[in-house]
Amino acid sequence: MWDEEFFLDHSAHVRHTEIMSQLPKWAPYAVPFFLFLGITTLESSMPGHYPLIYTLKVLVVGISLFVLRPRLGDGRVSLRNGAIAAVVGLALTAIWVALDRITPHIALLGHRTAYNPFHEIGNAAVRDGFMAVRLIGLALLAPFIEEAFYRAFLLRFIDKPDDWETVPNGRFTTTSLAANVAIFALSHPEWLSAAVFGAAMCFLLKYTGDARACVIAHATTNLALGAYVLTTGSWQYW
Repeated sequence: MWDEEFFLDHSAHVRHTEIMSQLPKWAPYAVPFFLFLGITTLESSMPGHYPLIYTLKVLVVGISLFVLRPRLGDGRVSLRNGAIAAVVGLALTAIWVALDRITPHIALLGHRTAYNPFHEIGNAAVRDGFMAVRLIGLALLAPFIEEAFYRAFLLRFIDKPDDWETVPNGRFTTTSLAANVAIFALSHPEWLSAAVFGAAMCFLLKYTGDARACVIAHATTNLALGAYVLTTGSWQYW
């Protein structure tokens, strides 16, 4: 039985490797991101179905990550890099909220759904389930797909589009830095906070050479921001 299971697992791995080899190199980094972006557009156009659409987004994007498996680093993240990333993430939470309070919002950049589950969902069990899914999307899914796309792929692609995989993580030019920060900022309603955050992620990547440190920092920021939303009722960040 063990040999049979090993053979089946090995065969599945071989098939997955063969399929992945036929896809463009950018697919694991870009496909989950654009799936996330596309379903997010539905959220704002169908606010009455926000919990359902958001849950669908977490499932679809989560499956795409499992299948495509973007590679962000080798081995384990060092304790030092992880600790630095967590501290940076906490600091950026305070910066995000403080800057957003003084930032003029641009209508063209849209706005968040600002969904208040305590007002919109009467059933406590359903509400708790949605909030758990929302926090998973906020603190786990979004940080991974955004850092995979913006820092592990786009930052390198801008400098060397024909052979971006040869560019080491953390090496970038002024042009790619500026473009990365600008694109990241313009994809968020809180554009100034996002610009500072994007720049910080680029320099964290430069310092650590590990895109997973950016994921940790991003996840820390989003988790702390989620706690801030839940304790203060600042649903505009949801």
